[in-house]
Amino acid sequence: MNQNADRKYIYSKLPPGAISRSTVIVLATGIAGYSALELLYGSETFYKKGVMPMVHKFIDGEESHKWAVRAASWGLLPRFGWNRKEYPELKCELFGREFKNPIGLAAGFDKDGQAITQLAKNSGFGLIEIGSVTPIPQPGNNRPRVFRLLEDEGVINRYGFNSDGVGRVHQRVRSARDSWVPEEYAYFGVNLGKNKMTEDAKLDYEIGVNYFAPHCDYLVLNVSSPNTPGLRSMQKKGDLEKLLAYVRDALNMHKLEKRPQVFLKIAPDLIESEMKDIAQVVTNKKYGVDGIIVSNTTIARPDYLRSENKAETGGLSGAPVREISTECVRKMYKLTNSQIPIIGCGGVFSGEDAYEKIRAGASLVQLYSAFGSSSMPDLRVISLEEVAKHNYEGIEKSCWIVISGKVYDVTKFLNEHPGGEEVISQLAGKDATVGFLDVGHSKDAIEMTKEYLIGQLPESEAATTTTAPKTTSTQKKSSSSFFKDFTDIMTSPTWTNFLIPVSMGIVVYVVYKFLFN
Repeated sequence: MNQNADRKYIYSKLPPGAISRSTVIVLATGIAGYSALELLYGSETFYKKGVMPMVHKFIDGEESHKWAVRAASWGLLPRFGWNRKEYPELKCELFGREFKNPIGLAAGFDKDGQAITQLAKNSGFGLIEIGSVTPIPQPGNNRPRVFRLLEDEGVINRYGFNSDGVGRVHQRVRSARDSWVPEEYAYFGVNLGKNKMTEDAKLDYEIGVNYFAPHCDYLVLNVSSPNTPGLRSMQKKGDLEKLLAYVRDALNMHKLEKRPQVFLKIAPDLIESEMKDIAQVVTNKKYGVDGIIVSNTTIARPDYLRSENKAETGGLSGAPVREISTECVRKMYKLTNSQIPIIGCGGVFSGEDAYEKIRAGASLVQLYSAFGSSSMPDLRVISLEEVAKHNYEGIEKSCWIVISGKVYDVTKFLNEHPGGEEVISQLAGKDATVGFLDVGHSKDAIEMTKEYLIGQLPESEAATTTTAPKTTSTQKKSSSSFFKDFTDIMTSPTWTNFLIPVSMGIVVYVVYKFLFN
């Protein structure tokens, strides 16, 4: 009784609003702490369900882009978690260098080299590319100039080579490269562009070469942006030959001990004859082209686009350009007779998208638009008919199985875990939910569900697939079953997004009360 009286007396002495302020501070601290942990662990659920919906609602495309670059420059990149795991089997060798993986960050994200060190060291990419950089600073086109196509997982931009110019970017590049650790950092490239008012484009590319050749692993000649008048005409055979010869001579003047590779970035909208001309030029050794990036954004607008901004002028990127760019990779691979490495770029949102480009002929793959997609794109929808084709006998002896409506490509799992082929191969191309219950608790099975998820069934088909038998109210659940169900509920996105910050807030509140009351 006395304790209650003492408590009331203490509370009566508090200034008005003290409890409300304390509650807000405690909850805000809990939410901030939770958010920091989720960001450090690179939680896709948090990114998808929390961050991106708020970004799309309150911040326009260009401002969110700027904040993303700032965050990267401050080192706010995922540092821990199972999704940061490195896979030795993804290592590849190209240009006499070993890449820790074949996935790179395309130009366009860090246009002015503001986050070079953090991206090269902590992003997890095998290669990163900054730019496009123009000789003279220019603001680019008028705003608005970035348009999200949320329903189509795409973006239209008409930036127009907004750039800080070679002088300021060169300072940032030199500063970053002074402390470079090649064995630990990503392969680094600078994408070069031309100023809008420059009539003789090759002079602008020469300036870029002179500034950056001594300080990067590769240079990219961007002659394919649709947002700079006349730039794409540089892809014509005669103009291209003059440009490449000019760049070659500029590089030779430096007499560098380690010459950077030279890549050419082309458009996906080229006709067959233009692609043949480019293939003929880049495979001619005298021009010194080491690779081609296929491709830039497209000016095409597929009929299936649904988003409100689909008619905006500019270059379309993201999911809508996936098939266009992959087909362009396939054609260029054939036209060049695989004589020159291809970096595939356009519509890469998943490991499967990257693998499609590699199968089409790409040696490396770049992505960018996936960063700002609609809350990180949902799992690809895969029909049962398509799953059935991967029955460990059909397409390249691949093995897909369905577990609780999710589709897993376990081909690699079978190769790495001999002895389980007989059981899993019997379920290949089928629904394996019931069969999985017997092994669902094992370490290997859990690993499989984490690493090999590639998609989900359509809702109509998922409802008809075999699911685990439900326990009726008259059945007594075992303790292990109870804890499994409880864990499933507590770790579902709906609950974790709510309970974790609240729990953290309660903990902080208890500590606060203990220390200060």
